Amino acid sequence: MTMKNLLIAGLIVLIGGGGLLWLWPNEARAIRTRLAVIEKAGTKKEGENVLEGQLRAHKIAELFQDPCELQVETVQFKGTYGRHQIQDRIAMIRSSFTRADVTLYDVSIDILAEKRATVQGTLRLLGTRTGEPMADVQEFRAEMLKDEGQWFFTTVALVEVLHR
Repeated sequence: MTMKNLLIAGLIVLIGGGGLLWLWPNEARAIRTRLAVIEKAGTKKEGENVLEGQLRAHKIAELFQDPCELQVETVQFKGTYGRHQIQDRIAMIRSSFTRADVTLYDVSIDILAEKRATVQGTLRLLGTRTGEPMADVQEFRAEMLKDEGQWFFTTVALVEVLHR
């Protein structure tokens, strides 16, 4: 074999190995996939009908363990809620907006044990509420549990990071 053939074979092995590692399922990727549901289902376009809003609220609520502890520090809101209660709350908040864009960024995921993880990041909400533009940025901290092959939020805390 010539040096050129060895180099090509080595490159093929490297690319194949890298592709295999990239495609190999891992827990952090599974959690990021769940977080993407929040961005997609949380976003609301103008003219969205009520049924579509309820379906999107249901998709988000499915991410939460039943029950789940929720805390919003800016309004001293804390409690343990069932999945249906969470869905109702999400639907109520979404219905108060005519348009909303939800973005998660600076997300860090720490896998603590085989079935536990902590997630931190920033949640940004831009939209229109009662005809007025609105922007809100909150830091979130969450604990997740893997149950029956899926990751669920067990605790979620929102902390305001920008003061007006």
